[in-house]
Amino acid sequence: MTFLKLLGRVEIRAVVAAVAASAILAVVALVQTLMSSGENMFSPFESAHIVFLYSIVCGAPLAIIYGAPLYALLLYSGHASWAAALLIGISPGLAVYLLVENEQLLGLWIGGGGLAAVLLVHISMRHSVLVSRASGR
Repeated sequence: MTFLKLLGRVEIRAVVAAVAASAILAVVALVQTLMSSGENMFSPFESAHIVFLYSIVCGAPLAIIYGAPLYALLLYSGHASWAAALLIGISPGLAVYLLVENEQLLGLWIGGGGLAAVLLVHISMRHSVLVSRASGR
């Protein structure tokens, strides 16, 4: 398989995984708002909606521009592993956590979303590669 064909497959999976990771983060925000005591600025639904939209707007381009090409390159060269996927997923969140002075919690949310997205892509691509090898394509 050529690199561009592989990149296209990874890009499609990265967009779908970014949407799924955004939904996971929205559920986390919903539960977090429901469990918090006292008066909240937003209702649980509004919190989930804001987190979902924010993570789609910020996460999908990051997955398309950074995550998918890097993962496709590692997969093409035969070096894609769980550790590499973990590093790709958490590195943007780690950078925000370490470099942004007053928003460390944002880095944790970015790292969690990136980790969920890249692990979904890794699971999907491993399955796809195993199926294609088994069928002889």
